[in-house]
Amino acid sequence: MAGLFRHIARIANFLGLSALAVTLLASGVCAFAQASSTPLSGKVLPHANSATHGSDSKAPAESIDPRINTTEIVNRLDQELGIDLQATTTGWQRELDQIQTELGRPRLRYSELNEFRDRLQRVRSEIEDTWSRLQPRLKADKAQMALLGPAPAADQPPEPEQAAIARAELNHHLSLLSGGKAAVDSTNLRIENLLNAIQDIRRKNFTAILFQPIPGVYAYETWAKLPEHVPSAARKFRELITNWWHDVQDPRDVGYAVIEALLLSLLLGFASWKAIRRSRHWQDATDPPFWRRASEQPSLSGPGRMLVESWW
Repeated sequence: MAGLFRHIARIANFLGLSALAVTLLASGVCAFAQASSTPLSGKVLPHANSATHGSDSKAPAESIDPRINTTEIVNRLDQELGIDLQATTTGWQRELDQIQTELGRPRLRYSELNEFRDRLQRVRSEIEDTWSRLQPRLKADKAQMALLGPAPAADQPPEPEQAAIARAELNHHLSLLSGGKAAVDSTNLRIENLLNAIQDIRRKNFTAILFQPIPGVYAYETWAKLPEHVPSAARKFRELITNWWHDVQDPRDVGYAVIEALLLSLLLGFASWKAIRRSRHWQDATDPPFWRRASEQPSLSGPGRMLVESWW
């Protein structure tokens, strides 16, 4: 009898747990169906995320005021500078692109490297001239912008339309000048890198030529090809002298160095002549040392002695 009650109790517990599980499963299915039937929740989240990301991202650049004539401002700036600023900066980049492409070729000659360096120097001189035109106008625009002060905030009364247009024109004018300054700085940096690249190519060429194996002095190949190598050697020597002379900052320094070397050689020659002349005479009773005997005049007679005495 007790076993029968325990069996009935187990069946009742099993049925109760099964009913509870079915109830929970049904409630979950209903909740899922309600969530799926709500189309608004899937559309609001992207807007919220975009608003969140928009607060963290950088603010977009200020748009140009449609009330100003940008073409007129660009033309006025070109007239003030005396050059077409956009065309000038574009020409710089085009020239540097060509030089950079040419530097990628193998076996560049010294004359070609010199030509590239001269072209870079010409571009640099143009940049310096352009910067001398840009700098005073850039300072003037910044000073004028400081006098105008900041624009009214959103919660403040707006400024007159004429003042707002003048501010927008000045802003655009200043942005064009700032863009020119950025082009000057970036082009100068690129020229410096290209000049360093030319110097590296020079160094590599010199190292390759220096360590290039050549036949011996007494080899037949050395003298058989001599007539063929004489023009090339003369050209390289001429290029070496030309490069050295081109790197001289002031040609007058070379003349001063030559004159100083001549004067120094004359002074040293005269001092050595006087020292040797005095060392020929030995006053002590003992024999002179070897260096004194070597400096003495040899014992000659006749015309030879007269010639030596006249020389000393």
